[in-house]
Amino acid sequence: MDSVGSNIVIDELNQVRLVNPDLTEDAQQLNNETTNFVNKLTRFDELVESIATMLTELGKLADAERLRAMTAQNAAKQSESQLLEERQQLSILLHEKQVELERLKVELQELQRLEAQQTEYLQRLRLPT
Repeated sequence: MDSVGSNIVIDELNQVRLVNPDLTEDAQQLNNETTNFVNKLTRFDELVESIATMLTELGKLADAERLRAMTAQNAAKQSESQLLEERQQLSILLHEKQVELERLKVELQELQRLEAQQTEYLQRLRLPT
């Protein structure tokens, strides 16, 4: 290759070129590599966006599951506290009934004693001494 001017080149086929063919090949190779890099970068961007979308969806599912678990846990605690409250109320009611039973037993004993006294008094009145 002969260089006539600063930008004019004569190649092996004796054709006049405005740009050096080696530079043209290098530029074409650089253009191909750049296009390939841009395509790979675009694919990478698509993959990152796809992963980000999946992670967002997974986060939403995790939040929904956590909320469901918290709701179930609160319901269980509420049920447990209701059962405990019912148990306490039944215990209080049982204690009240036991106290009433004891009072009625004492009252029964007193009435039986009074009945025995009155029966004895009536028998004395019937029998002259």
